[in-house]
Amino acid sequence: MPEIDVAELNTQLAEINDKINGFEGHITEARALAEKAPHAADVDERFQAIGADVAELRKGAAGLQALIAEREAEIEELAARYDQVTSRLEEQALLIASGETQRGEQFKAFCSYVREGRDRAESLAYQWAQREDFKDQEQRALSEGVQVEGGFLVEPAIERAIIKDVVTINPIMSVARVMAIDAPELKVKHRTSGPTFYWVGESGEPTKSAAAYETITIPAWQGGVETVVSTPLLQDVNYIEQEMTEDAAEAIAAGLGDAFLEGTGAGKPEGIMLNSDIDEVSGGDTSTYLVEGDDFYSLLFGNGDDGTGLRARYRTNAVFAFNSTVLGKVMKLKASTSGVYIWQAGLREGAPDRVAGKPYIVCDGMDTDGNTANEPVLVADWRRAYRIARRKGVWILRDPYTAKPDVEFTWYVRYGGKTVQPEAAKKLVFN
Repeated sequence: MPEIDVAELNTQLAEINDKINGFEGHITEARALAEKAPHAADVDERFQAIGADVAELRKGAAGLQALIAEREAEIEELAARYDQVTSRLEEQALLIASGETQRGEQFKAFCSYVREGRDRAESLAYQWAQREDFKDQEQRALSEGVQVEGGFLVEPAIERAIIKDVVTINPIMSVARVMAIDAPELKVKHRTSGPTFYWVGESGEPTKSAAAYETITIPAWQGGVETVVSTPLLQDVNYIEQEMTEDAAEAIAAGLGDAFLEGTGAGKPEGIMLNSDIDEVSGGDTSTYLVEGDDFYSLLFGNGDDGTGLRARYRTNAVFAFNSTVLGKVMKLKASTSGVYIWQAGLREGAPDRVAGKPYIVCDGMDTDGNTANEPVLVADWRRAYRIARRKGVWILRDPYTAKPDVEFTWYVRYGGKTVQPEAAKKLVFN
């Protein structure tokens, strides 16, 4: 759009104002002359000057009107383009709200599989295979998976959304180390002993020593969750795929959270609370078995009696874990020596709240205090202590027969978990 010359317009307006002022002066003089009954020639001269000024004013006004008309046309053109853009944005907003966002052919096929079943998805997969730009390996895997495995490998964007929700809901996945794998299992090297330092004389040689390692295997076990949707919902609700994805993510997160805490390791991940190699630190209350403020410092630094705290190398990144009931009690606890509350709110916006100077996560699958057999608090450098293996890919299987007229959807994921560095964690016990 051409730039409006504001300075030029101001100059023209100033000139017109000067002429108007002069015009008013002529009128004043003409009236004065008329009152004094001057000769007709003087009056005619004055009115001729007025006529010349009026002609110039009309000429200037016409020029301004032409300029204004030109600018109005440009504004109308911009308004029309703005309306087009706004209309497109509103259409996209409606698509997003309805769950029909244009995220590629895979998402369209996923929606077709959810609503119409396997045949429709297979047809779309065949169409992709004929396209010249069909080069992406993930799409090839999707095409093959739909036709061979009898399920549907959801598109990467949906998988990422599920994983994001799982990490958000399941606090252990937010602090432990998660590794994505393409194999049935993850093999991790665990150091069992390190090299030894020796002092060496001027002409001596250091004693040879080497670190020792063992291999830890973490299988990616298969787990599934069923979501049931009525046929009318599939037909009438145009964002049902999004709702199903969120429901599945919540259920997957809950199941994984329980397994990472208490899993037996047989057909499911091994839970960190069931690892017998993690050292225990005794709580101070041996009569009612209630958590005390000093117990958190004992987990970090030891209590001097029966149990040592975390080593300094793990203490820096230590994170406590306990359930919501224990958290409610912890927020009221004080250290016995200083009398200061051990729970502290984050010092700035976005910073985590802390207990005894360390962040914490709330795992409602953990024990509550008040029982001698319970283990209500855990502290760990989670990234070193616990490893999670996630097999890439989320599968969905559609069953329109078992629960008809409702349709069952089973979501399959593969996860493994195991404690790989027991010395990086400590449990609070009462004994």
